[in-house]
Amino acid sequence: MGRTYLFACPKCAYQARVAGGSDEGMNLVIHTCACTDCRRLFDAVQRARLPLSEARQFGATAEARTGLAGLRKKRPWRRPPTFEGLLARLGGLSDEPRRWVEFTPGCAVSRLHRVRPWKIGGRCPRCGAVMERNALPFRLWD
Repeated sequence: MGRTYLFACPKCAYQARVAGGSDEGMNLVIHTCACTDCRRLFDAVQRARLPLSEARQFGATAEARTGLAGLRKKRPWRRPPTFEGLLARLGGLSDEPRRWVEFTPGCAVSRLHRVRPWKIGGRCPRCGAVMERNALPFRLWD
């Protein structure tokens, strides 16, 4: 089960609701990233276990020759889904088979923005002060 925390900067009052590093649930693997162009924190989806119909939208295809459920990586020009968007879509239960799809972390605003990994104890993307984590999780997911 994944957890989302509230991180706050004591100097500039910037707040972000992120995991604070790598986290995983049953259907998602995320990592917190900092966009150096937007100067904000966000959770980027690294892997997601999607129904076949949605996995094909991101360029994943099942291997027909072997009959196995192997997948190819997504097309590099496709923007990865947002963490919040995937949480909303993966809530329903269905009988459709699911496949893991890998994504390259990227900013939701622009593919050209530079992103870097961020973890607990990291610096504020706006002013550079050390961000503080709230003791209780803001949200439990998956």
